[in-house]
Amino acid sequence: MKILVLDKTQTHADPICQNIDLLGHSSKVVLGWEDAIKTIKKTEYSIVFLDYSFLQEGRHHISDIRRASRGYIYVIGMNVDVDENDIELGFNTTLLTLEALRETLYMASLFVLRFNQLGNNEEDFPSAGGVVSKSAFNQLFLSTMDCTRRDGKGAYVLFFSVENYKNIMVEESEYSARHATARLAYHLSQTRRQSDILAQTGDNEYAILFLRPEYEKEPIEATNRFVKTLSDIKDYTTGLISVDIALNLYALPSGHLHTEYSFTVQGIAA
Repeated sequence: MKILVLDKTQTHADPICQNIDLLGHSSKVVLGWEDAIKTIKKTEYSIVFLDYSFLQEGRHHISDIRRASRGYIYVIGMNVDVDENDIELGFNTTLLTLEALRETLYMASLFVLRFNQLGNNEEDFPSAGGVVSKSAFNQLFLSTMDCTRRDGKGAYVLFFSVENYKNIMVEESEYSARHATARLAYHLSQTRRQSDILAQTGDNEYAILFLRPEYEKEPIEATNRFVKTLSDIKDYTTGLISVDIALNLYALPSGHLHTEYSFTVQGIAA
């Protein structure tokens, strides 16, 4: 991925870039604010490392970065005071130590890939049976990301997938694979609350957006509820092959993988 490091000193930026490049990404350093905006307008960057000192000159700077970019850009704050609310500042997350760069960059990269998948309009999945279209979900997702920045409160998105979808298609049939995802969609629709926004985001994947959780553990409790309900149901499969279902709960706007579960539903003759 192309990564921009916006700092005020080359000395501080160099170790960041060296580590980014070692991890297989392409980095560029810009030391001035106006040059940074010109660079972002000219070249599409997926991730920006931004020194907190720029925000002391004006907190609108992160909004300027996002407006200059042709796509969504993931912003990581550097040298941020631990007492600051990084979401309120407009960062997706913060880098507190150089040792944490690998993990932070991995999380950011996965989030960018996921975000690009949601925003890919070449393939949409229509609304049906309480499931909104992928394109509509993407717009709600974008709005949620903006709201988290404005009110300083996070949100969550929970992804559900039939992990062995392609294997089912090859070893049994396309019908069996589509049956598994259709039954998953049905049970998600029956289990979700009215406020939970459910969408199909891939051939074998669905997602639920949790807006404005009332308390910190609410999304985790909801995830546990889905795990318990979905793992007790046995009608995903019509043949011999088992169905593997995975759940991944991500915090927004950081993209931090908060919780993950997986379970297997045995084939009818297993």
